[in-house]
Amino acid sequence: MKKKIFVLFLASLTQLYFAQSFNFSPSEYIDYVYPTQSKNFIYKDSNVILCATFDSPNNINFDVNYPGNYLRKLSTSTDSGYLYYTYKLEDGSSYRDYILEAKGIIILCQEEDKNITKISLTDFQKWSAEFWKTIKYDTDLRRYSPTSENGYGVWIYEDGIKSIKSSSFLTEKNDTYSAMNLKDKIYLQTNLEDMNYAYDSITPPWVEGVNGYGIGEWLDIDFKYKSDELQILNGFVDFRRMYLFKENSRVKTILVESETPKFSKEYELEDLVKFTVIKLPGKTDHIRITIKDVYKGEKYDDTCISSILITDPSKPSFVEQQEKIKQILIECGVWEKIEETKKSY
Repeated sequence: MKKKIFVLFLASLTQLYFAQSFNFSPSEYIDYVYPTQSKNFIYKDSNVILCATFDSPNNINFDVNYPGNYLRKLSTSTDSGYLYYTYKLEDGSSYRDYILEAKGIIILCQEEDKNITKISLTDFQKWSAEFWKTIKYDTDLRRYSPTSENGYGVWIYEDGIKSIKSSSFLTEKNDTYSAMNLKDKIYLQTNLEDMNYAYDSITPPWVEGVNGYGIGEWLDIDFKYKSDELQILNGFVDFRRMYLFKENSRVKTILVESETPKFSKEYELEDLVKFTVIKLPGKTDHIRITIKDVYKGEKYDDTCISSILITDPSKPSFVEQQEKIKQILIECGVWEKIEETKKSY
């Protein structure tokens, strides 16, 4: 990249009156599509994670087809900034599942447990990323309506961004790191049997385009609706080239400003691959985000942000969905199994 010196998301979890905090995925459509298809159900509680299948409110089972089909202890990858958990298969081979998380979204990226190597993207990986972006898709995640007869479909997750522009962006020979790259980074893959969130590692992040670390560079964002919450995935996030997170600079402190209502507040982002929840002082439909300080990259001084999500206040709140999901788990008897398994940690 351009400079001499060349990392999403563990959203803050809300305590329920049950005295229990957890995240879950899928979430928005769990009450809408269970009669017609089963899907993967991922549950995360503190430093453990569970993968299960969900057919109906009375039928949630541990996913026997998934290698990590019961609670696993999460570890933090200090070498890359990515969060992951490890497990072994019956043949003794060791695997990691890297985890990317926001409210109601948990994305797992499985790979063999090995050192992160510098590899180039294959032509097929590049083609597949362009394919899902260009096919016809339905942004209404509350309705199961596959785009083909065999039930396969791809839906872009609604990020709530109407338009976005920046004070500068980096341009290289083969890549443009514009602010528009922040949009449409999470999508939903479906078939007749399950649904899974996935992350677009192919589209690069926004990278400021000035000399130095980009202090004072900004993003102007128009929302599709008034909201008082957004989530930011910091750094250069690419699950195929994880070394790029630490090699590039990441945002440490941002200033968020709005004119209607008028406010100005600084926030600090964690130096991990996670979506950080930003709670704004009031509901607005336009903000400016200005870089105030950075975590310096090990190789480059380019400062990167990979994705931004704007919370839609018209949808059921995360807390309401948490309570509903937990009640389903209790009624199925799965919650008791979860609590028993957690004791081993």
